[in-house]
Amino acid sequence: MTDSDKKLQQLQSLIDGLSEPLISISDEEIRNQVREDGLNVKKLGDLGRKILGEALEIYKSNTLKQARNQYQVRLAAFHATKFFLPTSFEEKLKLLKECLEKHAFVKDAVLTTQHRDFKNLSEADLDSMLRQLHALGLLANSSPVIKKD
Repeated sequence: MTDSDKKLQQLQSLIDGLSEPLISISDEEIRNQVREDGLNVKKLGDLGRKILGEALEIYKSNTLKQARNQYQVRLAAFHATKFFLPTSFEEKLKLLKECLEKHAFVKDAVLTTQHRDFKNLSEADLDSMLRQLHALGLLANSSPVIKKD
């Protein structure tokens, strides 16, 4: 068990110990005790909601940062993947059509409406589509032209 785990366990034990007496007390008794101590129930509630809200925002922010970092790592790996494509546009287009015929279920996901009839398809768009199909493992089975390094 790491030091961090030990501290977390100690904190959890402390929280459990402090909350145990509160579980057996009614809401009305808690309100009365807070008033007797000269505190404002509404202000305490607002403060508690604010603290919980801030903690939630920090958690969401950290989760988002982790997801963004994972995305960046995967994107870099995606772009670093080496494979060989045919050199001519026509051969690349033929390879794409073969793949889409073999795996028709991905056609709508790969081709936007503007490229459905393969007109106005730039070589960069074509290369991007082939790279994505390769990353999905769909291109390797459609033609022996693709080779991994």
